[in-house]
Amino acid sequence: MHDRNEQDRRTDTPATTPTSDAATETPAATRLRAITAGFADQGMSQQDAYQMAREQHSELAEEADREAEQRRQERERRAEQEHREKLESVDWPKKAGRFAGCRLSTFTIHGSNEEQAAQRRVISELETLKLGKTIADGQNVVFVGPCGTGKDHLMHALAFRSFVPLNGRVEIRNGAALRRELRDAAMADEGERSVINRLISTKLLCLSDPVPAGGTELTDFQADALYHIVNERWNARRPIWCTVNLPLEQTREAAERILTAPVWDRLKDGAVIVRCNWRSFRKHSAVIE
Repeated sequence: MHDRNEQDRRTDTPATTPTSDAATETPAATRLRAITAGFADQGMSQQDAYQMAREQHSELAEEADREAEQRRQERERRAEQEHREKLESVDWPKKAGRFAGCRLSTFTIHGSNEEQAAQRRVISELETLKLGKTIADGQNVVFVGPCGTGKDHLMHALAFRSFVPLNGRVEIRNGAALRRELRDAAMADEGERSVINRLISTKLLCLSDPVPAGGTELTDFQADALYHIVNERWNARRPIWCTVNLPLEQTREAAERILTAPVWDRLKDGAVIVRCNWRSFRKHSAVIE
């Protein structure tokens, strides 16, 4: 009979010994563990017994290693798939709200033949846009055109395609919500800088119509905050994708008047400009007389 100290050595299981969890153990590992137990019964420590088993049964040890690596890779694939599903089904809807279901494939082609042709051209070009490179290069994507032409649909469709690759590091704001967020933060202890820093640091920022309703100009406070966000992201080469309700005629003049020239100049610098030059798709309300 072995003494107590020897028994302790045999039951000790260092990291270099095989697992004894039958639920996760591979067939080769099970056989290797049985051989290890046989050596341990002869008075060897668990670690020495395991090393002896591997040396005398090298092919079995290699098979056990391959099986363990395959199991590890499969666990990683499952974890990655579960994470992807969570991003798509839980996190994305929280970020995108009513636009969560927008895809390029679900954009409704409408209007005249000429307008439909223009929409198909835009969608085709967006489908081939290399989003990873666009984001890595800090390239902005700016959707301009009248209200109701589907600019937000298209922007959110691109953002969805980028959401998982960016591990959810995408911030989405519409202009009204951003202005409220900045105002509330300025009145609170945290200050508006906390909001600005969060929007500067994210991998991708999507702004839905930063222009106030009716095309009115930004206040000095709003213009200053928007400039800081746009300028610091421009300096850091972090992209902004945004939609702007602007007339396609005299876009530059209108944009500089409403957004200010420095903001518009940085937004369009090297940007992909998507012109949504077709009529609104929004359905008119029924009139009851």
